[in-house]
Amino acid sequence: GPDLYRSLVEVREIFDLERLLAGDNPWRSNEPEFKGLRAPRWPEDVLGKIDPQMREKGLKLYEQLCQGCHLPAVNDPSGKFWNPTFWTTPNNAGERYLKLRQIPVDHIGTDPGQAEVMVNRRVKVPTHLGIDPKALCNGTPGGVVAETSFAEALAVIVEKTADRWYDDHNTPRSERERMNGYRPNCLQAEMIYKARPLDGIWATAPFLHNGSVPNLYELLSPVEERSESFYLGSRLFDPKKVGYETDPIEGGFKLDTTKPGNSNKGHEFKDGPRGDGVIGRSLHPAEREALIEYLKSL
Repeated sequence: GPDLYRSLVEVREIFDLERLLAGDNPWRSNEPEFKGLRAPRWPEDVLGKIDPQMREKGLKLYEQLCQGCHLPAVNDPSGKFWNPTFWTTPNNAGERYLKLRQIPVDHIGTDPGQAEVMVNRRVKVPTHLGIDPKALCNGTPGGVVAETSFAEALAVIVEKTADRWYDDHNTPRSERERMNGYRPNCLQAEMIYKARPLDGIWATAPFLHNGSVPNLYELLSPVEERSESFYLGSRLFDPKKVGYETDPIEGGFKLDTTKPGNSNKGHEFKDGPRGDGVIGRSLHPAEREALIEYLKSL
């Protein structure tokens, strides 16, 4: 019908938010620097000062155990984060994109539910929606389908919704390309999770992609030392373990890690062979505290 894919989504506002977060192209100078919205700084006047000696020990641990996946810190004074090997080559608009490490689920060992939905879930779609997954990523159209993967259906519908907004607002082709980031709508639906840079990590509890670990100390601990269940909803912050208080609270939500999709396994530091959820050697409590002290500074 005439209103197909017309929605209340304000594509321009979404683009403006993305530009606010990203800032101007950091590579348009000899010394690249992030110009977007920066992560919040650890508030030493509220949560206590960062111990510089402990932070230095934590930095060495980060370089040994974390940097291989999460990349050098954005605020590393040596500028390692801006090594071109971590970035794509410039496209025709001079834009580069950070190449996040993509870790197979069977290696990182965290709950596979989110990835499995994107990879394995199938959906039936009415043909009048015009879903043609082969046309994604500037591909060759293959015809409208009545069934496809959830990920492909989602990607096509988002693209068609944006295109409808462009059409309704007479957006010129050059502006569409700019708002699309000068790149096609290429979909990644694989059994992987992406390891992001950790700036501002102290402010993002609970941890792992499904929020199944309440604080950084538990994240750096063996799985058997992690909370099997805990409450969400407290505004009290624990500056030592770095996470919110998890005691029962009126109106709080009890997260049970034994339920499907809530597993707190994986991303584990434990002696023994790597893989199947083990990503590094075991850490003594003092090493965990030192690494946390460094992470506070990102």
